[in-house]
Amino acid sequence: MSFLILLALTACTPLEPIDSDRTPGTEADVDTEAGDTDDVGTEGTDDPDTDDPDCADDVGEPNDSPEDANDTPLPASLSGVICRNDPDFYAVIGERRCELTADLAFPVDGGNIDLILYRDGFGVGSSVNSTGTEQLVWTADETDTWIIGVEGRTNAENTYTLAVTADCGAVCVDDNREDDDTQQTAGNLIDQVDVIGRICEGDEDWFRANSQSGCLVQYVATPVSPASLSMSAVDANGLGFDAIPSSTQTAVRVIANGPTWLRAIGDVDGNYGLAGSSSVCSSTARTCPGDDPFEPNDTRGQAQQTMWNGTFGAATCDDNDWYKFPEAEGCTATVTATFTHSGGDIDMELTDRNGVAIATGETGTNNESVSAVLGQGAAYVRVFGYDGASNGYRLSTTLSCP
Repeated sequence: MSFLILLALTACTPLEPIDSDRTPGTEADVDTEAGDTDDVGTEGTDDPDTDDPDCADDVGEPNDSPEDANDTPLPASLSGVICRNDPDFYAVIGERRCELTADLAFPVDGGNIDLILYRDGFGVGSSVNSTGTEQLVWTADETDTWIIGVEGRTNAENTYTLAVTADCGAVCVDDNREDDDTQQTAGNLIDQVDVIGRICEGDEDWFRANSQSGCLVQYVATPVSPASLSMSAVDANGLGFDAIPSSTQTAVRVIANGPTWLRAIGDVDGNYGLAGSSSVCSSTARTCPGDDPFEPNDTRGQAQQTMWNGTFGAATCDDNDWYKFPEAEGCTATVTATFTHSGGDIDMELTDRNGVAIATGETGTNNESVSAVLGQGAAYVRVFGYDGASNGYRLSTTLSCP
């Protein structure tokens, strides 16, 4: 018995047509055009039932092309007849991560029959030997329809049995928030309401925090062993940061520019908890003493992660305020600090990923603004009082990309 195992097929390269003159036991290629079986020794399939009126076909007709494939619930146990120039096609639903097996048996002296697997009109696998049995085994990467072709070689007229089964024992049972595998289908987070979720290996769970510009989105995910989890936070434009992992948790803490999406992905099946809020907000300049809710961010290593295209209020109280922004290579960033100079002179730097200034604002007037084209890596902004001055400010950023 020869068989082909297909794992997690997502993009399949069309194969060449089956050679009708191949020797027994050699592997076959597959015709790439749905419904075109001329190259598998079945010329005349435009009207297959009239090609050989002496062959008593089976009750499954007409199923002579992938478009006419019989819908076949699983498990299936079928009997059929292959007439000259008359393939049979069966459509089965493969559930995500289920392993499917198709077993074909036929009398050897009646003519050789092959098994061909199609997906989206393309041949993606075959079993072609001369022993009277064929087998295909594959794993569905997502829930989808698969077409099984039972195709006789040149002039074959034979009976066959076909059994198709699905083994879903290893399938991870997901949580009841599915389908939330994309940013577009993300479920809404309720502030300070914990989520108990389940992650499946390779699966993604997306959540939307309906935050306002200037609010801190703060969430912690705690996987339950043996689950392993990574997380990231992005804005509507897909810009953002990976979460900061620890030995037992992974956390995001980012100043939002509006709604923020959290993406969780699992390395192994398991449960997790997600807790946090986006209710800590600062929209106006703060005062000293008291500082702002984004402390401690006095060094570049402590820089507060911040989304572009947002506005928030803060204060520099005889210290440095560092902010880290997502990579946006080739885009022009403009950063403006708005403040009253009489309350204390504030200066500002826009720096590259190494902390080297690429634009500075250090006038002696109200407000400071800097602008520069960004390079690779994250960008940083340092806001500080001149000669140790303290003052509140509002920081606004815009990003213009080619």
